[in-house]
Amino acid sequence: MNISLEKEEIIQRFRQVYDENLIRAIKNLLDFAQGKSAVPDTALDQSIQRGLRQAEEGAIRPHEQVMKEFRKRYEA
Repeated sequence: MNISLEKEEIIQRFRQVYDENLIRAIKNLLDFAQGKSAVPDTALDQSIQRGLRQAEEGAIRPHEQVMKEFRKRYEA
């Protein structure tokens, strides 16, 4: 099946859908595919930027070191 026919079939089937959750899910998939965020998450973006700054400043520790300290602290 070529892509144009496949898209047309999807559109026809979508016109028969009345489930709000399904419609929102499809919209979110389309937004994601087009590089849009369905819900802008500034807190997430800020957290990522903070983590990147901390990494650049050397204010991070390797995972192995953190886990070793964690195990030592909570050892029975």
